[in-house]
Amino acid sequence: MTWITPHAAVSEYGIPLERIEAAILAGEIAVRVACGARVIDRAEAEALRLKMMLECRETCDDC
Repeated sequence: MTWITPHAAVSEYGIPLERIEAAILAGEIAVRVACGARVIDRAEAEALRLKMMLECRETCDDC
């Protein structure tokens, strides 16, 4: 497992920080603390990005 901070996920994956925070609060993404910083699993961040892309595609298909 590799870990990434939520702010790094914003710049690396283009996920809005608000969406990451909402996923954390909903229990979709687990948070760990490493060296005093909150971190999330990189694979979970990637899964969230893919989920957002799917939601966007479904919304656009209805247009």
